[in-house]
Amino acid sequence: QAVDLAGNELDYAVIPQRPLYLTRAEYIELLWRQAGSPTPLGSSPFTDTELPAVTWAYEAGLVEGYGDGLFGPNDRMLDWHVALVMERMGR
Repeated sequence: QAVDLAGNELDYAVIPQRPLYLTRAEYIELLWRQAGSPTPLGSSPFTDTELPAVTWAYEAGLVEGYGDGLFGPNDRMLDWHVALVMERMGR
């Protein structure tokens, strides 16, 4: 059985047809899982997601969101976003 990047089993009969890219939430979840899925200390500062991974990344200083309480979890993770998160991880 095939699995996705997060380790979930894939059922090719129900996989949505979309371009190959990660969303912002998917990318942050990968980093969060790699870090051992730590429990965030507080609640989400964002109004458009309650994902623990995104809250953890915010608390760790890896993401800031767009402003006005928005993170954009379903937006594409662009190359410069990846570079920015990697730079922040290196601090």
